[in-house]
Amino acid sequence: MKCKAFIAGILFLLLITACGTSETDETGGEEEQTMEKDWKLTGEFDVDTNSWSMKLENLTESPLELNFKSGQEVEVKIKKEDQSETVYTYSADKMFTQALKETTIDPGSSKSWSEDISKETLEKGTYTIEFEVLAYEINGKKPEEPIKTTETFEMK
Repeated sequence: MKCKAFIAGILFLLLITACGTSETDETGGEEEQTMEKDWKLTGEFDVDTNSWSMKLENLTESPLELNFKSGQEVEVKIKKEDQSETVYTYSADKMFTQALKETTIDPGSSKSWSEDISKETLEKGTYTIEFEVLAYEINGKKPEEPIKTTETFEMK
């Protein structure tokens, strides 16, 4: 009986000790879990050339390392205003390697992506275009929010 009480006491102490731990940095303060925005994502649709382009800028003084789970680095979707159906998806007619990929953007530099779209894809009207970079890690940390931006444009 004493053995069971002794083991229960040790387990209780381990539980209390584990619940009270937190990571600290060299200054003795708690490590901050938030990632400041080290990047700026912009995107646009050119109605004259029927093409989209997006740019991810590194706003820091150190390299920005992006890790991807496949060869697909970005996704772009276009929806006509007031409709839920997507009329264009960048990845719909493409194949990508199924391998981990790392891309580095040097300080003050940027990486760009673009593609032309068939003129038959978009009728007259107002559209929303969503640009997203599919990195699952930035500088070894999971992004706190998706790396995306949205714009609207009008086809005449």
